[in-house]
Amino acid sequence: MMLTRRALRSGALRQLRLSSLRSATRLYSEVAPSASEQQQVQQKEEFKHDQVADVASASAAATTVTEAASDSVPWYLRSSETYTQLNPALNEPIPEFPENAPESLKTLVTEMIRELGFTDVAFIDLRNRTPVSVFGADAILVLATGNTDRHIGRGTNGLITFIKHNFNVVPSQEGIQTSGFLKVQRRRLKKKAKKLANADETFSYSAEASRFANSWVVLDTKVDSLIVHMMTPEKREELDLEYVWAEDPAALEEQRQLQLEQEESAAEASLEMEHQQQQQPSSSSPFSTQGSIRGYHTYPTNKRWFSSQPPCLNLTQAFSSPNTPPLPTNSTTTTLDLAAIKGDYKTAIALAQTSADQDSVLKAHINHLFSAQPALLTNESDVVKSFFSEFPKMPTKQDHRLRLQFLIKAHELNPKVFRLRALEEHLINQQASGLLVDLADVELVLSAIVSSKEYDSPDKTPFQISRKKSRVAYYMFKDILRPQGTDLSYNIYQLLFRLWLDVPELSLAEALKNPAPAHDETTGEVIVERVPVLTSQAMTLFKFLRTSPRRMNQSVIYLALTAFANDNRWSYFFNLWHTIDEHLVFDNELFTRVAALVVKSGNRDAMLTFFETILQKQLMANPFLLDKPLVAIVKEGLLVLDPSESGFKHIREVVSIASL
Repeated sequence: MMLTRRALRSGALRQLRLSSLRSATRLYSEVAPSASEQQQVQQKEEFKHDQVADVASASAAATTVTEAASDSVPWYLRSSETYTQLNPALNEPIPEFPENAPESLKTLVTEMIRELGFTDVAFIDLRNRTPVSVFGADAILVLATGNTDRHIGRGTNGLITFIKHNFNVVPSQEGIQTSGFLKVQRRRLKKKAKKLANADETFSYSAEASRFANSWVVLDTKVDSLIVHMMTPEKREELDLEYVWAEDPAALEEQRQLQLEQEESAAEASLEMEHQQQQQPSSSSPFSTQGSIRGYHTYPTNKRWFSSQPPCLNLTQAFSSPNTPPLPTNSTTTTLDLAAIKGDYKTAIALAQTSADQDSVLKAHINHLFSAQPALLTNESDVVKSFFSEFPKMPTKQDHRLRLQFLIKAHELNPKVFRLRALEEHLINQQASGLLVDLADVELVLSAIVSSKEYDSPDKTPFQISRKKSRVAYYMFKDILRPQGTDLSYNIYQLLFRLWLDVPELSLAEALKNPAPAHDETTGEVIVERVPVLTSQAMTLFKFLRTSPRRMNQSVIYLALTAFANDNRWSYFFNLWHTIDEHLVFDNELFTRVAALVVKSGNRDAMLTFFETILQKQLMANPFLLDKPLVAIVKEGLLVLDPSESGFKHIREVVSIASL
């Protein structure tokens, strides 16, 4: 390399001297050169040609040396490397834009990806939607993912500045928190956590602090009806706005399921190919990481196979014998899977001795319970004894999950023998073994408590049975979730509502099927009074959820609305509706269900409140709100409120237009 540089430098200097000499000759020569001078010039030209050839050959040699050494030179020292290695944002692909998208959308998205570093940008085209969305007829939602809440905060400020300078408008934002506000809130949370440290209450600092983070920021750009949603990966997965605004949610869910299956099959094929490559004889050193020792890390979940192998006697045996179990053949796998599906646990046990797949054995026992007869299953049954004998001595988290499913199904078949207390003891034992209990396990047990028939008796009211079940759920939360400091999930809130509600006479499914109010067969009057279904625990839960509407999902909302309509607690009903309209995402499906419950109840005061305030307001904001199901519900309500057809002229005009 040093010789090459010297050759280049000397050649350049000689060429510079020749050019200087030629320029001087042209400037100061006033007469024609003599013969001797011409001979000198010719010699200099030949010398210059030779030097240029030397420079070219030296440059070619330097290029060859550079290319040969490119593999050994780090990427940050190579002159041929592009800027994309220093800036990963340039590697993020620009998504495909919607058809006939405005140029401003392309400009904003390019800025968000290339300069601000947002990833996984997607679009929700709300144009030409029927009915028109609340964002307008030309709205396009832009969804983007930020790395952290701090990244989203800085990216939002950068995007606002970009829009001001390039489009001369001031966008409006919601969800951004200033640094001063965050400092104050974090200081308050620390004081609250310290205050509750010695109290008999749980406090999740991380969960409370996440409420004040910039995990979801919405920016109304005021440019061509573009709405930008910037979220953290966790918040984006939780909200799933693609599913909320999908034109066909069922097709989207099917597409996601198909994509997930393809990814799983590709991962399994890659794993099998890697395993086959590792099983081939290798000429590498026994101490190399390319030998069969890598196979030990290929199957981390199949711990039973390794525990059943005898210990290695010496170092040679440890590296010469393969550490991975042979993959079972397709016929063995198919037979074992069929035995597990059919519930033939005896055949599964015999096949598992050759394939070392104990999970299929446990699943075979569980599937066998689906064909068992109720009240005949006891602790002395063969399937029960076989399951606990095949249960591994060093169980994994998956093993505990299968054991829990077995106990839940056994409790369903014979609740007097397999009691609810056994489910709680299972979770306690799992937690004591060092494997933390997931919320999914708690949801399984709580679902079993809700549907349990252990406390059913003719001399007990539904509220008394609910009180006994609530005691079991309380001790489970106290012993399992409170030590972990885990917050409850949407599904747990929904299950608690179902636990504290009786079966309502006025159901949502019936109201959607036939919105006409029920009438007394003898008198013909509208039936308004019904048997109450709400307990004091359910009301307490609702008041707690109302303080934080984000904890309520769709199922919890439907349960609460149905219960309030059944008990004629219309103040709670409409307060919940206003909370939904103010804080949560509004959709036509939810509005149709609210209208069906109000009309089906037959309560004139509730229907007047709904028609004169809520329906009028929504029709003013969206004249195309009424679809066919909602039109049928509104017509049934008008028959009860105004049989003479003299009032509600505006609503009747909209209904007549929507009926065309």
